[in-house]
Amino acid sequence: MPGLFAQVLALFVLSCLSASLSWAQSTVGTLFYQSNTDTGYLLMAPSISPQTWLIDNCGREINRWISDAPPALSAYLLPDGSLLRTARISNNFDAGGSGGRIDRYTWDGILTWRYQYSSDTGHQHHDIEPLPNGNILVLAWEKHTAAEAIALGRNPATVNDELWSEKIVELKPVGLNEAEYVWSWRLWDHLVQDQDPLKPNFGNPSDFPGQADINVLLFEGPDSYSDWTHANGIDYNPKLDQIVLSVKNFHELWILDHSTTKAEAATSTGGNAGRGGDLLYRWGNPQAYGRGTAADQVFYQQHDAEWVPAGRPGAGNITVFNNGKGRPEGEFATIEEIQPPLEPGGTYTLADATAFGPDEVTWLYSAEPTSSLVSKNLSGAQRQPNGNTLICAGATGKVVEVTAEGETTWQYVCPVGPGGPISQGSLASNNQLFRLQRYPIDHPAFDGKVLTPGEPVQIETDPFDCIISPVPVGLEEPPTNLVNDLHLSWGPNPFQSEFWVFCASDPIFQVEIQNATGQTVFQKNGSTQALRIDTQYWPVGYYFLSVRSQSGELTGRASLIKSNP
Repeated sequence: MPGLFAQVLALFVLSCLSASLSWAQSTVGTLFYQSNTDTGYLLMAPSISPQTWLIDNCGREINRWISDAPPALSAYLLPDGSLLRTARISNNFDAGGSGGRIDRYTWDGILTWRYQYSSDTGHQHHDIEPLPNGNILVLAWEKHTAAEAIALGRNPATVNDELWSEKIVELKPVGLNEAEYVWSWRLWDHLVQDQDPLKPNFGNPSDFPGQADINVLLFEGPDSYSDWTHANGIDYNPKLDQIVLSVKNFHELWILDHSTTKAEAATSTGGNAGRGGDLLYRWGNPQAYGRGTAADQVFYQQHDAEWVPAGRPGAGNITVFNNGKGRPEGEFATIEEIQPPLEPGGTYTLADATAFGPDEVTWLYSAEPTSSLVSKNLSGAQRQPNGNTLICAGATGKVVEVTAEGETTWQYVCPVGPGGPISQGSLASNNQLFRLQRYPIDHPAFDGKVLTPGEPVQIETDPFDCIISPVPVGLEEPPTNLVNDLHLSWGPNPFQSEFWVFCASDPIFQVEIQNATGQTVFQKNGSTQALRIDTQYWPVGYYFLSVRSQSGELTGRASLIKSNP
């Protein structure tokens, strides 16, 4: 067995024997790490810091970008390895999540595009969403005067000098600091009110579930007289061409049709679903549209409604970090996963006089004790390729990864405060995170990139002993017919839901897998050292693996078996 492979395998076996790694004296960074934690790199944009980090599961710096402003509040890694990041600038929209600017940096930190979406009447806040075509969905406040709100049926007693509604703008970046407005949607075009029959949009809100009641004030009181809806998250489903919003002050998620034209988005007709810009679906609090009571409320000031991506367990479902603020049984956080009742045409099942389903969540995570997962604001949850869920309690900067059964596999505490990274052993404060997202190691953003880990983000005074073994359970020993001594390994074999190829000495290889009929079922060319292949939907049977060097020279091959679970 080659020396390097033996060392790596020994480290892995040691980690398996101990079941997990934990550091009792640690207060920040990676606190707990089990071998069934998913793999990848995590994008961390502390809410108080102008810096954004890419880290590994040990919390070591892989890359870092420096801005001139803290985020507002999201950041994304794009397929070419660049960073798309919001930024907080000064404006008269004074509320949590205020932003106003979007920046794009190369992997090496060079600013290539900057666009300011901020004026006296509109302002980016909380979140953005990069689209597959390179455009960007921007979540923005749209300011209206009290007179405008009252003219559309708002109760005069519940409006200050102004009222902020929601708007989504799709931007196509142009040049260095310009953008083309490709598409937009305004909540202001989809309102209902039952206060004054002489004013527009009069009707019973329960008869118009696709529109928002302009007089909804669900326990938010005067804080929502201006910042009325306070949407705090946006996500996009490319298969459905639909958008989901997390709308905190309604305690709901909303789904919209993105396939409409600009004109159709302002109406109730058009688009793939035929409903124009009306809400296609809403869930979490049916009393917001008159089809339920307080007893039916599930969400309490939730954040980060997002679809589970294709290829991951629960694909097409929606996960939500339910902050629990105002929850009758106590203010603690839960993570809910729901399966919306999607119809073939892109609409959602809704019977007369009833609320949108489902009646029960598909999966729920509640920490034990419940007090160990509390976050009054921010926060998010992301389903991982292996079925775990990565949970960020944003207000405390605490992140945990849990299995479907609720077992904790990884725990991390953001080590960045107002003054930057803090020392290990210090108690973190003001270390908020909007959310923490992991990108799998085979994400195209990492193709051709140097991913050598540096030091942990926190300041370590003692030797740092976190070890990541890139060799998954069951990897085969290097093949005997190895042409070049590249220290190749792969497995498990037989495999079920995933298969790995690992190259310890050379990060460049080409991988191809064929089925028993000679059809290529997987092929990837690129620069990486550990490649995870999702095989959960492959038929049971025989497969053949070949691995080649960058020059195309065969370096290893093997027969594989996909077995039943």
